[in-house]
Amino acid sequence: MRALRAGVNRAARSGLGRTAGCPRPDLQRGTTLAGWNPRRLRLETAIPMSIPVTRRRIHVLLLFGCLAVASMAALRPASGSAQSPPLQLRAGINHVAYLGPTLPVAAALNGIAPSVSAIWDLNPADGRWRLWAQALPEALLGFDLLVGGKPYFLIMREPVRWEYEATPSQGTPGPTGPPGPPGPVGPAGPVGPPGPAGPVDAASADGADGATGPVGPAGAQGPAGPAGPVGPPGPAGPVEAAGAEGAEGETGPVGPAGPQGPSAQLIGGGTGEEKLEQKNSSTGYVPLFGGSVFVTLNEAKQVMPLAGALSDFYVRLGEGQPYTFTVFKNDAATLITCSTGAGDACSDVIHTVVFAAGDTIAIEAVATANGARVRMLWTAKFSPTE
Repeated sequence: MRALRAGVNRAARSGLGRTAGCPRPDLQRGTTLAGWNPRRLRLETAIPMSIPVTRRRIHVLLLFGCLAVASMAALRPASGSAQSPPLQLRAGINHVAYLGPTLPVAAALNGIAPSVSAIWDLNPADGRWRLWAQALPEALLGFDLLVGGKPYFLIMREPVRWEYEATPSQGTPGPTGPPGPPGPVGPAGPVGPPGPAGPVDAASADGADGATGPVGPAGAQGPAGPAGPVGPPGPAGPVEAAGAEGAEGETGPVGPAGPQGPSAQLIGGGTGEEKLEQKNSSTGYVPLFGGSVFVTLNEAKQVMPLAGALSDFYVRLGEGQPYTFTVFKNDAATLITCSTGAGDACSDVIHTVVFAAGDTIAIEAVATANGARVRMLWTAKFSPTE
């Protein structure tokens, strides 16, 4: 235990005494910062240890700070004044209330910063003391603003007068100014509805007829009017008796035959009561006109008795199933073909196949997916050339 004298004591630790919740700022071992002298900082920022820092003492100091704030508020300049009354600070510890605007510390000190060794502030949020000193690097400053209305401990190197800008107060509102000139006249409103009609005056009595004037000259003849309607026919005259029949004349020669006109026939067929097998890649053959379906082409093909052209091929199914239909001529596929996809109909109106008399014809039906069995009908246009 070391005895401490009244006033400033050179101590081994800077700041307030070590108490719970009030640690002093420490640097890590080996830290060097240009222009910073830890020994000088300890001498210049130390608070005499004769002030024991306990929670009760802190409350008392805060009470004194509040009293200082109230007393300074009583000395605050009148509205409109920008300068606060000067504070006479003595060398050593000064407990003052700062009543100026919130500013950075150097700006709030207003030129007396070289005379200030340190400023201590008690943080009410956690009960810890915070330090500001010019000798401290910026990273180690406990705070950087002086807040208007708060108490602080200023440790001074020498006596000095402190003047700062007071927080301006709200002045008394001035008198109301005269009313401004009237604004421009607004646009005219819409026209109102018409008023009710006035009463009708009674008609006056007619006067006596005047004398007839002289007859004027005749005007020019006007154009002819339209023709009138045709009258009804007159009665028929008497019928004369028929004369005797003359002798029959000779038969005239036969005239030349005219050119043959265009002709077309509708042909078709279907499965009748039978149905196409609905298995993937299964094939059936449908004949001309016949109501059946065959497994082989040889069973279904029929002979064309006339030469002509087959076109406009149409197919209908009993329900939508995927099939491909192709016209076969003489056991070979032709260009006429169509596919139903998932629908129930298809057609080929683009291609035409010419048949000679004696050629064979049949319709091939190929299932493109598995599904239900279905009936089929087909039609086409056949134009004979004989």
